[in-house]
Amino acid sequence: MKLSDNYLIIEQIGSGSFGDVYKGRDIKNNKDIAIKVENITKTKRIRHEYKVYKYLKENGVIEKVPKIVDYITTPKYNFMCMEMLGKSIDDIFNDLDRKFKIETVLKLGIDIVNIIKVIHKGGFIHRDIKPSNFMVGKEDSNKVYILDFGLAKKLYDNTGNHIRFREGRSMIGTVRYCSINMHLGLEPSMRDDLESVGYMLIYLAQGKLPWQGLKKTKDQSQVDCIGEVKMCTSLAKLCEGLPDCFKEYIIYTRKLKFDEQPDYEYLIKLFDKYLNLKDKENKYEWVDLEDNELKTTKNTIL
Repeated sequence: MKLSDNYLIIEQIGSGSFGDVYKGRDIKNNKDIAIKVENITKTKRIRHEYKVYKYLKENGVIEKVPKIVDYITTPKYNFMCMEMLGKSIDDIFNDLDRKFKIETVLKLGIDIVNIIKVIHKGGFIHRDIKPSNFMVGKEDSNKVYILDFGLAKKLYDNTGNHIRFREGRSMIGTVRYCSINMHLGLEPSMRDDLESVGYMLIYLAQGKLPWQGLKKTKDQSQVDCIGEVKMCTSLAKLCEGLPDCFKEYIIYTRKLKFDEQPDYEYLIKLFDKYLNLKDKENKYEWVDLEDNELKTTKNTIL
């Protein structure tokens, strides 16, 4: 199916709550691309995401995010054509029996904190940190990218001031990885992205989090149940069996003030110090695996 004179839509390769993603072809450049599609009568999340990518590019953020090839609108649909990446961290995690080696998680910690630093310095908070929103390169699977900026928000207003602190905010993002302050209804900021990264890394190292599988009760919603367990779980239990750097990471991110500039280098050094002690080569465990050693999964990149 032709999207325009420049692009072909080949097959669906993923889906999400806000639309679908297809494998496509850039006819002019003879390259595979990913095409995200949304029905404009339901949502305009891809339109927002395109504006975020455009703003980030204008502010010099080009290394850690997929390249946007084109944006096309029709009376019924919005299409965003973007660089084709490899598998998501979530897909690889499932392929490797839902637990990464500690060296892999430490390296992810270093790479992802660096990515978040770049996004924050580019003027945005992501607000939906989760394994499926990080992908590896198609040609270089040792390189990690962040994507899906449909829920991203500007950090600063038009006068350059930090967004205002507000209470009574609705939950946004993926509840499993949301910060405690987001459960309390506080406006998310840089600290919340980083706290979410911490929970995601612990999940990838442990294979689970203490608040997974909870259901709503007569008196509490599922979100409230998860929030209560998240607040009541000790760091000793949360980080059981893991190097101290994970506990120190969570302690630091939870102590950050709403508009405080995080010390990203401190967080990177927490992981880097332990990784150096392990004296392992600087590549992910999946890099040398053949394609047939990884299960076949469809990426969900929306």
